[in-house]
Amino acid sequence: MITKAIRANWLLIVIFALFITNTLYVSYPDEFVNIFGGVFINQGKIPYSQFFDHHLPLAWYLAALMLRISMGSFVLFRVWWGILLFVVLFVLSRIIRRENSSMYPYYMAFFFLYPCIAVYFWLHLYLADSLAALWFSVVFWLLISQTYKPFINNKIIIISSIATSLLVFSSLTYVYVALVLYAWQIYLLNRNKVQVLETLRFSLISSVPYVLFLLFLVVTGSWKDFYISNVVYNTEHYISIPNYTRGRFFNPIKFALTLLYNFHQHYIPLLTQIKDFDLYTPIATTVGWGSFLLLAVLATEHPAAAVLFFLVLSFSSPRSEIRQLDETNYQAGLFIILGFSASFIALWRVNALKLVHAAKDAFRVAQIILVFFLLFSALFLVKNTYEKWYLRYTQKMPGIYDLSYTADFLAKVLPQNDYYWVGPYEPNEEFFVKNGRLPGKYITLLPQFRESEYFTRTFIEQFKTHPPTIVIFKHMASIFGTPSEQFGAFFLQWLDKRYVRLNDLSIVGINSPSTFDINSDLYIRKDKSKEVLLLLKENGYSKQK
Repeated sequence: MITKAIRANWLLIVIFALFITNTLYVSYPDEFVNIFGGVFINQGKIPYSQFFDHHLPLAWYLAALMLRISMGSFVLFRVWWGILLFVVLFVLSRIIRRENSSMYPYYMAFFFLYPCIAVYFWLHLYLADSLAALWFSVVFWLLISQTYKPFINNKIIIISSIATSLLVFSSLTYVYVALVLYAWQIYLLNRNKVQVLETLRFSLISSVPYVLFLLFLVVTGSWKDFYISNVVYNTEHYISIPNYTRGRFFNPIKFALTLLYNFHQHYIPLLTQIKDFDLYTPIATTVGWGSFLLLAVLATEHPAAAVLFFLVLSFSSPRSEIRQLDETNYQAGLFIILGFSASFIALWRVNALKLVHAAKDAFRVAQIILVFFLLFSALFLVKNTYEKWYLRYTQKMPGIYDLSYTADFLAKVLPQNDYYWVGPYEPNEEFFVKNGRLPGKYITLLPQFRESEYFTRTFIEQFKTHPPTIVIFKHMASIFGTPSEQFGAFFLQWLDKRYVRLNDLSIVGINSPSTFDINSDLYIRKDKSKEVLLLLKENGYSKQK
């Protein structure tokens, strides 16, 4: 006889298999930037001062740990990442079962669907948004579990505070969400009785990660580089959202109000899409309707929590339009995870509502509608997960591998341990180069660099200090719709004076790797050209015109 425990164990095995299977699907350049942060940390380099990125460092330190047990393999790294996702959500399931057993079956339904959501929206990749969605899931489910308990567990509030700091250190994009989550935690601490000392203790504990990070920046002397990359770069060059006009100084209140305005310009129309009753790809309607229903439920049972949930919802998608949630839209990942979480929680709570007959009927109708949309969303996501596995298994779609055609090329033509650089944005190729060294802190060339004298100067300085023997610059590439030749013009001018290309010589490149054009994209340092040209000829990459 199959017992309840056996069924639960089989469900966990299936969920684990989904995480591991999905983690082997598709790679993306952005995740290699995070992985490179781990590489540099393992090399003893200091974030911000010795390598550039405009994000906070949690992804790099987690990457550093996983790289140590990945033996240089990207595939194995991604397997560890899939295991980490499973372990965090599994531990959360144990806490939920202990804290609020009636919620547990609904959480397990969410847990089962999580890897299917992730693989469709690319949250299975090692991205800042993926980490943010993970830690948000932890905080949100914990806070809901405590909201529906007569007496809170202070330890759970502390755990949710720690997870909130991990959310912030994953992606500063969601700092407004984090502030509301902290307010929710303080509200729970004081819901039944104002506890000044307990609130003070909570505030001190919550501030520890940020104080330690500030101390790290001061002790390592990297605070100035952090300020330039995370404050100056983000606020003056990188942040670009509709209806926000930059002023002389960054105004966080104006920015927050703009996020609220933008979100509800799309959220209200999203809710009206329910009239179409589209059940083929109903994900956007599902998460919109589920979040709205939970808002109504909270307003009925816990009005203060409803206000906090409304604010979390309003700040949950600062970079993405939510009416049409297309595949690969990881930038809307936190909103999507919030929507599915809200859907399952709303289904759990509607049955417990104590209302007059008419209001109860209205909630029941809303619940039935949500069940239909949630069911068809789940069917679509499970079907997509199976198709992704099938197409990879039958070799109709590529998986992930420990190889790069550019790295294989450099292994043959780059003298051992010489400097190299591949760009403008190719960290997914640089990661696999084992016989060379990168020249400095900028492993990529971003379009915004051309807007700042500081970034153009310091970007070029790394090449002056450690001039690469080989530079590969992809002239046909573009970022954010801007051609690389346009935003990289200042760098190309510098290269033209000090490097040669095969196009400039009486030599024709042959057997070019598919990742770049050997005749136009390959730059060879002039004083090293004789050695490199010989290696090109010996390895069958060139011939005389």
